[in-house]
Formats: sequence, structure tokens, C-alpha cells
Amino acid sequence: MVRWNELNLSGGFQLPLNLSQGRQYRALTLSTTYNYNYVTWKGAAKTFLLNSGIHYLQNRLVYVGQGQQGVKQIYPSSAQVLTLQYRSSIDGRTAHQFLGSGTFYLPGLMKTHSLVIDAALQVRDTANQYFYTNDFPVTRGYKEIDYPRMYKLGFNYHFPLFYPEWGFGNLVYFRGCG
Repeated sequence: MVRWNELNLSGGFQLPLNLSQGRQYRALTLSTTYNYNYVTWKGAAKTFLLNSGIHYLQNRLVYVGQGQQGVKQIYPSSAQVLTLQYRSSIDGRTAHQFLGSGTFYLPGLMKTHSLVIDAALQVRDTANQYFYTNDFPVTRGYKEIDYPRMYKLGFNYHFPLFYPEWGFGNLVYFRGCG
């Protein structure tokens, strides 16, 4: 068993922009974070591995756009969530990682149905000087993996089977969604 202690320090800036207008909610968030990560190996691992730290920057852009949705809709009939993230070492090591991911919500065959498309791309360097944590959205049912280049394209169709709505004697009414 490999054991270690890890120290993580971070600080940064975030610029949240509200671009909403009318019935459309839109937001753009830009952020930059300075990170320091130091690993101290424990037990037998300390005889084979060196304690080390890394300084890196994480730049991130997140865009969310969504129209209003009805009470009985599981997901909005039209929405987008886009994320771009880039990490790079600032202490002379070759350590880079790019992640781009997007989720797109589209109308389904009926008013309360929706089609959700997930796409992602992660690219990292192959110098093996440092491995950043893996933020790749792995497909359900698979273990987390970390390859230099990873791609994902997923489709999900969502629809409600029933709505648990009922009342009793015009005195009590229960609504399942919302």
C-alpha cells in the first residue's frame, strides 16, 4: 500500500459576468488560480519516491446559457454548459493539461422530454514530470482512467414516467415536481 500526505494551497481571482436578458439566463465566469501542491511520502514509499512540490496556474472559463423551463420538465428544453480549463506549471517543469467539456440540452419528442449531449476532450503532456488531478467526466459504469488524450461523446434521452400528483377532498394537494 502506498501512503502519502499532501498539502494544497491555492488562491485566485474570479470574474462572474451575468449576461442574462429577457427569458434567457446567461453567465460567463473567468477565473485564474495559483496552486501549490506538496507531497510527502510515508512508509515504504519514502525509500523509492522523493517528496516534491509544484507551483501551477489554473485558468478556467465557464459559460452557462439556459432558457426558462416548465414545472414538469426534468431538464430545460434548451441549455448549454461549456467549460474550458488549462493548467500549467510555473516552476520550470513540463506539466500541462487542457480540458474542454460541454453539455447541451435539446428538446425531445414531447414537451417534457429532453435530449442531453455530453462531449469532452482532455489533453495533457507526456513528459511525466507531474500529473494533475483528473477532472475528465468519465462515462457512467467505467472506472476513472487517465490517458494523455481522452475523448467523450454521450447521449441521454430523459422523460418522466409519471408525476406523483394527487389530492384529497379538495383540502390537500401534493405535487411531485417543482
